[in-house]
Amino acid sequence: MEKIEIKLENLKEKITSFYDVDMYRFVSVNAIDLIDSFEIHWVFIDKNYNFKVLYTILSYDRVVPSIKDIVPSAFISEMEIADLFGIDIEDTQKGAFLEPDMVAPLRSKCEKA
Repeated sequence: MEKIEIKLENLKEKITSFYDVDMYRFVSVNAIDLIDSFEIHWVFIDKNYNFKVLYTILSYDRVVPSIKDIVPSAFISEMEIADLFGIDIEDTQKGAFLEPDMVAPLRSKCEKA
């Protein structure tokens, strides 16, 4: 597994530099609540079953860029972490998994999503 720490500002550029639909498959976007911040992982797998994980740590108030313009299937994972963690992802609606006014259940600070 290749795990690469990135700056949020470079996320799309980094994905575009390696992602080819004939070589890689998108697995998921995952979030981990670190109490005062989040760690987010974008997970890909290649044809030889080698994982490539891009990750960053960011504060609660950051807006995360969506990658669905590069990887269309990412919208499902993005909606999930927006609902469950209350993470603000650009152009991503909340309310796919929970009612829009519900508290984000996996967020340690228990603020509204």
